[in-house]
Amino acid sequence: WVTPKDLKKYNNSYVTIERNVNDVYKYSNPNNEKEYYLIENRGGGHDGSMCGGGKGILIWHCNQSGGNTSVKERNPAFAAETDGSQYRISNFELTLEQADGLYHMERNQNPGDANDLWHSGNTAVGYPGEFTDLTVPTAKWMDNTASGLVLSEFSSNGGTMTFAVGTPVEAGAAT
Repeated sequence: WVTPKDLKKYNNSYVTIERNVNDVYKYSNPNNEKEYYLIENRGGGHDGSMCGGGKGILIWHCNQSGGNTSVKERNPAFAAETDGSQYRISNFELTLEQADGLYHMERNQNPGDANDLWHSGNTAVGYPGEFTDLTVPTAKWMDNTASGLVLSEFSSNGGTMTFAVGTPVEAGAAT
């Protein structure tokens, strides 16, 4: 087991995260202790088949009140389904926030692919390069309220990766 680091302590800074060494960050919902995000750097080794063998940052949305079946909630902020309607697929106990925003895993279209991981070299057409309340996938909580989580500037894929939390101020920049 791992004790995650509180990501809120690193707001407006850059975070370094090591691959496959239980280096995990947690961002908790202040109004629901059973809902939070976990961020880790995964790939290779025992993870060889995960996400098509891809490597990079994984963002997990954990909802301990959820289950293992999907509930579709109409929400125009999410990518259109094949019938033109727009849904957020939710109510899972654990959801991988897939960087390409295609929700393949929830739709049983694939077990994950390399475009589901967050890193600067992700070539997916829908890859936003950041994870916020306004992106697809979204950082909003399950009740559709803003989480305030902002992750961006993901480094290139590697055993040690970095990303920005909030809006970091560059060293030496005027404030």
